[in-house]
Amino acid sequence: MNPRFFPKKSRPDNISSELLKAGGDSLYRLLARHFSKYLSEASIPEQWKTSKTILIPKKDLTDLNNFRPISLLSVVYKLFTKVIVNRLEKQLDNFQPPSQAGFRRNYSWIEIYHSTRLKVLYRLITFYSDLLEKL
Repeated sequence: MNPRFFPKKSRPDNISSELLKAGGDSLYRLLARHFSKYLSEASIPEQWKTSKTILIPKKDLTDLNNFRPISLLSVVYKLFTKVIVNRLEKQLDNFQPPSQAGFRRNYSWIEIYHSTRLKVLYRLITFYSDLLEKL
């Protein structure tokens, strides 16, 4: 997507992600205090509930069907929701069994494949060794 379609001041709060990054640790601590307050009160600022919709052209600019809408949200609100998602993922990950590798960080289907393969091999060895003992 071409960044020229997302002018910096088109966000509802006119705050860019670059501004947040430039804020450094003092801004992060301030945001953390506010985020904690919003979580404990179970409410968010009203201005976060608004978005700005812009139209992104696809092809022929004279045909209105060739535009698709994009909703731009507050960058601070997006950061807040990302913090919540990260916290939830960490908490929920603790309740997942090791065999649940799908859609988890640092897990892969390969680990499950090798684990299953080893279990099958172990069962086969056990089965055949028991069979040989009976002979």
